[in-house]
Formats: sequence, C-alpha cells, structure tokens
Amino acid sequence: MKRQFDCGHRGLGKFCHRCANDARACLLAQKTAEDCRALRPQATVVAQTNHAARRSRRAAVQKQARDAAATRKAALTSAASRAPLDLSAARHLPAVLGRALNILAQLEAGVHPLSLDARVLASRGGDFSVPVGLRHRILVDSHSMKPVCFVTHETYNGLV
Repeated sequence: MKRQFDCGHRGLGKFCHRCANDARACLLAQKTAEDCRALRPQATVVAQTNHAARRSRRAAVQKQARDAAATRKAALTSAASRAPLDLSAARHLPAVLGRALNILAQLEAGVHPLSLDARVLASRGGDFSVPVGLRHRILVDSHSMKPVCFVTHETYNGLV
C-alpha cells in the first residue's frame, strides 16, 4: 500500500526513492567539484610546465628552420656566383636561384631546351627562352645550345 513520506511524495517502501536519488546526485556533484578543486592547482602547474616546454620546442624548431634557410641561401648565393651567367637579377629570391641553377646544370649536361618547357623565339633567330618561375627567363643560343643571359620578364619583353 502506498504511503505519504515526510517530503510529500507518495510511494511504496521505507523511504522516498526519488529524494534519495536526488540526494545521491547532489552528493556526487559535490564530491566531483571537490576533486576538481583539489586537482586544479596541480593541473595548472602541469599545464604551465607543458606550455613552457611546447614554447621552448617551438622556438628551437623555428631557430633550426631559420638556420637551415640561411645556410641554403648562402649555398645558393655562392653557387650563383660561380654560375656561367649573371644571376644577380634574382639574388634576393632563393627559390628562383635554385631553379635557375638547376636549369643551367641541365643545359650543361646536354638536355635540349625544348624539354625544359622552352619556347622558340622567332624574333631572335630561333633562340630559346626557358622560363624560370613566373618573372625570370634564361635565353639559350639556338646554334651552340649555350645559355646567353638570365633576365627578368620586363627585360625579356624588351629583348623579344
């Protein structure tokens, strides 16, 4: 038979199960909050040390990348100074210098300019124009297959 409990609920048994479940959930929430409060100082210390470690790793990686870029740029400029052409038009562009040196090495190895995406310039007696990026060209003599000059696209437009 159902009875009325002190809390006002009605049900079977010796106590109100609804209020007991609510009390259990409330106690569980309080315990969880206390555990979080107890762990918070420890977690902040761990987070701060992890953040400092990540920051130092990131700084080390960035320094290593800067050093590698500086070394690569120095190697490219020294190789450009030994190149058969004057590559000073692209001395501030390491990617263009690298491509130009690669193309010059292929031309010296005997690769035909047309296999390097060159175009035949009818206005210059059949010479070849090998693109080096978007704004630079290497002009190749059609008879000797030797590179003649390395120019920017603006200079190239005046020559053609």
